[in-house]
Parts: sequence; C-alpha cells; structure tokens
Amino acid sequence: MRTPSDVAELIRIAMEKLNDEKPITRFQMSLKGFGALAQRDFVDQYYLASLISELKDRGWCMFQITHTSYSLIRHESASKFRKLSSETLLASIYGKEGEES
Repeated sequence: MRTPSDVAELIRIAMEKLNDEKPITRFQMSLKGFGALAQRDFVDQYYLASLISELKDRGWCMFQITHTSYSLIRHESASKFRKLSSETLLASIYGKEGEES
C-alpha cells in the first residue's frame, strides 16, 4: 500500500512526463483510480485529505466534483482565475450598495 505522499509523487511524476507530450493543467480522476494508485481497495476521507495536502505541496489543487470523482488543477493555473470580492458579489445580488433591500 502506498502513502498519500507516495501517490502525490506518482501523480507529479506522471504529469511531468505527460506534460512533455502536451501541456496538462487539469484532469479528473475517480476514487477507483486513486485506489489503484494507492494499492488499496478503499480510500477513505482521511487518506484523501492527506493526499490533498501532499498534492498542494507539489503544485496541485484537488477537489471533489461528484460522489466518486475529483478534479486536479495546477496551482499556477488556478491562481490565474478571475478574482472577485465579496463586495462585487453582493453588489451583483443587491445592487450597488451591497446591502439587502
């Protein structure tokens, strides 16, 4: 069985090699896929939380998108997302004052 650190390193290495062919900034993986990489029949939430932390240390962000599926995105790509403030969001909902009518 592999540790979350081992799996994060495998993912980092694979992405480096695949990136030589075509730049990969994001991808999806199922729990079953993580189980195969981890050499485990079952991957629990504690394991996934540790994996998220290990991936972050290697430049990747991971988040759940369905019950059994996760997305991974390079931190440098995610940091380029458009930034919105709470004031902007509130103004779009309630008008320029940003307060509830």
